[in-house]
Amino acid sequence: MNASAEILDRVRRSYELMLDFYGMRLLDAETGLVGRKEHGWKPRYQNLTRSPHNNLRITRIIKFLSIMSYPQYAAPFVLHVLSEQSEHGLLNTSMLQGSLDRWWANCNRDAGEREVVQDIVKRVRTASSASSEEDRWVFTRDIYETMITARAEGKGLALAPEA
Repeated sequence: MNASAEILDRVRRSYELMLDFYGMRLLDAETGLVGRKEHGWKPRYQNLTRSPHNNLRITRIIKFLSIMSYPQYAAPFVLHVLSEQSEHGLLNTSMLQGSLDRWWANCNRDAGEREVVQDIVKRVRTASSASSEEDRWVFTRDIYETMITARAEGKGLALAPEA
C-alpha cells in the first residue's frame, strides 16, 4: 500500500516521535538506522522496561510501517534493540526479550530479512547462555551498523562472514 507524500511524511514523523518516547532516534531516514537519543535516553529505556503495555504497541507500529511504505524500518528497529540487549545489557527484561523474540522479529514482511533477524536473535540468545567464553557471541553496534549500511548499498540484510 502506498500513500501520498504528505501521508508518508506524517507516518515517518510519527515513527520518529515514537522512537523519541522510547529513548531512541532515527539516525538515517533512508536506511532506518536507529540509535539512542543524545540526551535523556536512560529514563525512557527504564520506562520501556517497566511498561510492558508498550510491547504490543511496538508490534503494531512495526507492522504498520511495513505496510505503509516503510518496510526498511522494521529490521533496524529490532536489531537496534537486540544490540542494546546483547552488547550493553539494556532493554533486557524477560518481557522485552519475549516480545522481540516472538513478535517483533516476525513483523518484517520481507521473508528474507525476517529470516536473517530470526537467525541473529537465536544466535544471541544461544550465545548468552553459553558456558564457555569462546562460545559467547555479542551482537554489537558495529555489526548492526555494518549490516544496515550493506543493505542500503544493495547487498541485502546479512551478517558479514567474519561476524
